[in-house]
Amino acid sequence: MGSLTGLSHFSFDRVDKHKRSIIEINKYIEESPVDAKKLPKANQDCIKLWQELIDCLPKETKMPGFPIWGMEFGATYPFDETYPHLLSQKELAEYKGNFGCSLKGMTKEEQLANLPSYARVENKFPGWKKRYIKYSRAFYKDNKNILKM
Repeated sequence: MGSLTGLSHFSFDRVDKHKRSIIEINKYIEESPVDAKKLPKANQDCIKLWQELIDCLPKETKMPGFPIWGMEFGATYPFDETYPHLLSQKELAEYKGNFGCSLKGMTKEEQLANLPSYARVENKFPGWKKRYIKYSRAFYKDNKNILKM
């Protein structure tokens, strides 16, 4: 909540009185608006893929409150103390990149191309990026028995 004139006039108590456990979104969104733009097929496919992920998780699985970086599912490349750009081709070959793809038998250029774009940096990873990588890998580890790869 924000305001250019301060929030002294605002009260969450008044908002809480109007909360509903179920909201019928169809009352607020047009099904076929005339000025709507169709999503490109690639975006539709991506949404379908994420929906498949959500559908295969047991109902009791809590969806995380952080971005899930699917490219980290099965990845093992280092990101904390060191990072891929600092490693030699031989060293990087011992790890896995995007979606668990083995980096063995590739040139250094191919190895880097098989890492998420955010991991191809020449600098140390910032703390927020390390957290998302760590959380995404943990989410995968906790759920890999039910996720199709």
